[in-house]
Formats: sequence, C-alpha cells, structure tokens
Amino acid sequence: MIHKDVRDILLSRLQGVQGIPVITTENRPYQAKDRVHFVRFGFEPRETMVRSTMVYGNPIQELAGLVRISIFVPRGSDVDELYGYAGLILDEFRASSRLSKEQNTVHVLKSWTETIREEAEWTQLPVFVRWMAHYTSSL
Repeated sequence: MIHKDVRDILLSRLQGVQGIPVITTENRPYQAKDRVHFVRFGFEPRETMVRSTMVYGNPIQELAGLVRISIFVPRGSDVDELYGYAGLILDEFRASSRLSKEQNTVHVLKSWTETIREEAEWTQLPVFVRWMAHYTSSL
C-alpha cells in the first residue's frame, strides 16, 4: 500500500456520499460555476513509519495523514446548507471507521469541522479527516 492507494480509498468513499455537491480534487483545475456548490478534496499525507513489530518476518509500515474536504457555497447562502453537507460527510468518516478496498484498509482516527470562512465570492466550511493505514512489506 502506498499513499496513492490510501488517497483512492478515501476519495472513493467521499464520492459515494449521497446528497453532496460535485467533487473536485486538489490536483486538477476546476472552474467554479456561478452560484453552484462544490466540494474540494485535498489529500495531505503526513507520516510514514516502520515499526519494529514483525508479521511473518516482515516489518509493519504505518502511513498517516489528513484529508481536507472543503465545502464551498456562494457567499450569502444559508449556512445550514454547509452544515448539512458537512453532516453527511462526517457520517461517512466517523472515528474508528474502517474503509477498505481490495486488501487495503484505512482507519479513520478522527473527523471534525472548523470555522466557516468567507473568501471573495464563496463561503467555505472545511471538514478534516485524520487517517492511518497499516501494511506489511517484505524486506
């Protein structure tokens, strides 16, 4: 498992959330349309650790990081919409959730929202997901 696998698992889970606006990613340009809500997915890997614990002679590797999911609505929109979208996302990324794809598993350690921000024409609510993944690698 590498960071790309983790990113794919987390993005896939977000794409499965019903009732949220169109999803964009941090590495692709997106031209926001006038007054159309959208969500931006940002993947921030933080740590790669090798633990001395061995599984069948192979060390356990840990990957950890954050996902920042920014929800954008036009400035002046009802903030209840922002919190409604955030609630749907937080339900999907509950602490202690296990997200799996094939043989890879990502553990959600914590998820939360931060303060609403206003930027030019947009009101933004960031949602954060702290994650960790474990895997073994052969020496």
